[in-house]
Amino acid sequence: MFTDSQLLSIFESCHSEADVFLMQVNPNNDEDFSDDDVRVEYARNNKMWDELGDETIAVMLHANCDVDDVNLDNYMLLTDEEADAAVEEYANNYLEDIVLSEIPIYYQSYFDGDDWVADYISNSTRGEILGSYDGYEHEVILPSGNYLYLYKQ
Repeated sequence: MFTDSQLLSIFESCHSEADVFLMQVNPNNDEDFSDDDVRVEYARNNKMWDELGDETIAVMLHANCDVDDVNLDNYMLLTDEEADAAVEEYANNYLEDIVLSEIPIYYQSYFDGDDWVADYISNSTRGEILGSYDGYEHEVILPSGNYLYLYKQ
């Protein structure tokens, strides 16, 4: 799931050099934490990614990057239910702010806004609506088995 480089970055983000020093001088520990391979295995065996947030993990897996390269400001990260709610909210706001402002008031009573929202949602993808950068929805399966959906902003 994670590359060795990612696991090393997870280890380093969760442990300061002082922590590593204390791990090495511990008489009950026979590991050499100055070795990157040992740090990678330690991160893998102890599931250190649990110390990171799901959003950080999702971006790392999607962008194939290390912890230090994650910029959550570039993404909208949502569960399936949250994404559906965000699409509906966007469609309703678009209807009120853009569509209805173009229809004369005396014709608005003939316009079915609920049908328009339903048609708008059924004829678009969530990525097209929420992914303002590239128009795509990116699905990521987290180590926990849960799904997050990423939309580049």
